[in-house]
Amino acid sequence: MHRQIKTAREIISTAIQRVAADQASEITVTSVHIPSDDLKGRIIGREGRNIRTFEQVSGVSLVIDDTPETVVLSSFDPVRRETARVALENLIADGRIHPARIEELYKKAEALVNERVLEAGEQAAFDCGIHDLHPEIVKTLGKLRYRTSYGQNVLAHSVQVAVLCGIMAEELGLEPAPAKRAGLLHDLGKAIDHEVEGPHAVIGADLARRHGERPEIVHAIEAHHADIEPNTVLDMLVMAADAISAARPGARRESAENYIKRLEKLEAISNAHEGVERTYAMQAGRELHVMVEPQMISDSEATVLAHDIAKQIEDEMEYPGQVRVVVIRESRAVDVAKQFMAATSTDLTGFVASMGGERALRVEESLGAGYVRLRVAEAERRQAKHDIRSVEDIVIELLRNSRDAGARHIYVATSKEGTLRTITILDDGQGIPKRHAGEKSLKLV
Repeated sequence: MHRQIKTAREIISTAIQRVAADQASEITVTSVHIPSDDLKGRIIGREGRNIRTFEQVSGVSLVIDDTPETVVLSSFDPVRRETARVALENLIADGRIHPARIEELYKKAEALVNERVLEAGEQAAFDCGIHDLHPEIVKTLGKLRYRTSYGQNVLAHSVQVAVLCGIMAEELGLEPAPAKRAGLLHDLGKAIDHEVEGPHAVIGADLARRHGERPEIVHAIEAHHADIEPNTVLDMLVMAADAISAARPGARRESAENYIKRLEKLEAISNAHEGVERTYAMQAGRELHVMVEPQMISDSEATVLAHDIAKQIEDEMEYPGQVRVVVIRESRAVDVAKQFMAATSTDLTGFVASMGGERALRVEESLGAGYVRLRVAEAERRQAKHDIRSVEDIVIELLRNSRDAGARHIYVATSKEGTLRTITILDDGQGIPKRHAGEKSLKLV
């Protein structure tokens, strides 16, 4: 017995010595460098609309303080944080920061992060010398790049376990390939344990079984936390390697895991209520943003919902300080401004189309009496001090107004007396208020 214990210790110590990887605990904030502090005002936007849109779309807190040339992104979910970082850096580089652009670039950032997830899975399999994994398993494995366990990156942990399993299998005179495969896939269920109920070992084993992994590999995955009885050498190797990787100094932090579990519980409580579209825990769990379906929740019901969620949090959770529940009910009305130009006015049609900016215009404010103010990309780009600085800008705005009214014919005339210039536009567009129905022209001096 003494000799067997000594041999086991030698094998484990050899494996540990041969796997000397650096370890860094995951953090929950990301700093983004900005070229100048002037950009902070543009990121916040008029009346805070830009930062509000960014936080609602991404679910990430945007911290803008006195730190020079720095914006901080804070979120317990590393996937959200990485997606928000990519989106914010692209927004800063692009220069056009407004709600529509924020939504567009965030979607592109999501696609980019998904590509990186796939690359991470392929790289992990390559590093372990495994080349015949099912594509769905590779994709799920890549998601572990953004998953942590007690502060330890799960993908890096899985690669370490695979290497440790391979080394110990070689020391025992066994084939290393199955051991590496089982070690790499042992925590596969952690990538989807928020979507499927049950222990992550059982979830991972079911996923591996569905995609054609051999029974001994599936059994080792399911047994590594003793959810079923470990009864093979491969089972024991995975359990030992898993414990070694997790026990390395600095590899894991209990407080980080508890913190994440608390924030996940906050979101789960809110999402369980009917009419809730999505929920984001913000400000380190001190604030809960709840987005609801406007068709299902009225303004008065939103107030009741906020009270119910807060009461449930008080009853079911333990937390420091207080949690502020913010229920956000946002409805949007979207229409498309279509062009109804005569075929004979091709030159004017082309000019208006080239100057018109985005084809789909959005109503920013109703001015009453049939008038509305439209928000377009050009107006966003110019910002306040660049709105109207020349006669050309005035003509463009007038042409836009006629186009938005569905005019088929547009006539523009201009005259100048001394320093006074008069521009007159005549069109047959619709939407003129009744009290102005007899008027055919609009003069702007």
